[in-house]
Amino acid sequence: MPEKVIYLGMDPSALHGADRRVIEEIGSQSGYRVLVSDDVRSFEMVIGKVVIAAGQVPRERLAEAPALRWFQQFGSGCEWLIPREDIRNSDLLITNASDNHYNSLAEHVMAMVLTMTRQIHFSVRAQSERRWHRPAGKRPPELSDLTMLLLGVGSIGKRVAELATSFGMRTMGVRRNPTGSGTPLERCVTPEELLDILPEADIVSNSMPLTPDTHGMINREAFRAMKNTALFFNVGRGKTVDETALIEALQNDEIAGAGLDVFETEPLPPDSPLWEMRNVVITGHYAGSSESSSQRRVEVFTDNLRRFVAGGNLRNVVDKRLYY
Repeated sequence: MPEKVIYLGMDPSALHGADRRVIEEIGSQSGYRVLVSDDVRSFEMVIGKVVIAAGQVPRERLAEAPALRWFQQFGSGCEWLIPREDIRNSDLLITNASDNHYNSLAEHVMAMVLTMTRQIHFSVRAQSERRWHRPAGKRPPELSDLTMLLLGVGSIGKRVAELATSFGMRTMGVRRNPTGSGTPLERCVTPEELLDILPEADIVSNSMPLTPDTHGMINREAFRAMKNTALFFNVGRGKTVDETALIEALQNDEIAGAGLDVFETEPLPPDSPLWEMRNVVITGHYAGSSESSSQRRVEVFTDNLRRFVAGGNLRNVVDKRLYY
């Protein structure tokens, strides 16, 4: 009988012994050998035998794995499928970790919101210069007086809405299916109504996935529709935003500031004007990272592995037509 392999692409030292034993036990009971490695050459050596793959796997080779039936990715975004018509049209089952990073991402958004509304970013810069800073002009607002617009109301947007509501904020959303958000937003509209709802928002938080429809969706017209006092935050995908339009909006005071964790090009090039802007907070695409999320991704895979070998329904199945 041909050998069947479960390939787990991750640093073996990062996999707790107890988790590995559970995965190997589930696999052995169904006739699988488990291989844990972060060396791409290991995948190449077993490419003809891999039935289940997860984690750091060369996605350009997935279509060449003849026995592969299920791929569990550890991240959320599936924009890598956009040019892969062969995989989109195949029977390969793909699951993601969309319910893994939502809490850390939402906390990151709120950390940026508090940082910028309380002008802490200005105080930190002043501190490095040994300069006393107090807000000049208009005093900082309280969050309970502000309206937040969520671009994307999936697991991330829902958690941001919960946290924002706990601060007394009014929350609205933009979603492909407005009636299916499952979140008590005051208002939710379709992407076609984006320009109509943007003028109501004091805070705009973007967590949309990257698809052909969302590519560059936050463009010059969108920024011009925002209040000139609005703050824009992006923890979704960099290419959902026209970065040139964002830079122009900041330079022309069309919006008040931005907190950015993702960019069109990563790492953000040293010559980007965003680095020098006082009204911009930059983090290096780590909003979804936390001690808990690293462990949860293994738990998601283990749970799905049990379901897979038992012939059950898997969690977080990606709709390959929608890319999420």
